[in-house]
Amino acid sequence: MDFSKLISIYENKIKTKCKEVIKLRNEILMLEELQNKGITSLTFDNKLTKRETEVLMHIRCGLKNDEIAKIMYVQTNTIKKYASNIYEKTGKKRYQLISNY
Repeated sequence: MDFSKLISIYENKIKTKCKEVIKLRNEILMLEELQNKGITSLTFDNKLTKRETEVLMHIRCGLKNDEIAKIMYVQTNTIKKYASNIYEKTGKKRYQLISNY
């Protein structure tokens, strides 16, 4: 294998790792923002899945579905489905999730 192919492979690995680091950093920033608002828990009696909890974290920070989708690298419709599940499981609407905390 020549060096140009190896370089290309390593560049792709770096891009993938950079995306992961950016995602983790965004999650840290969201958690810090929630902590600053006095929010100490993201779950509702463990009713929510891990991904729903992640979406809930972003909703509580006031992000819109399309913004959440970009951060989580999924389609907006996927976020809408997670959000719908959250509202159903918690019995709360989006504005209640934001304003109560």
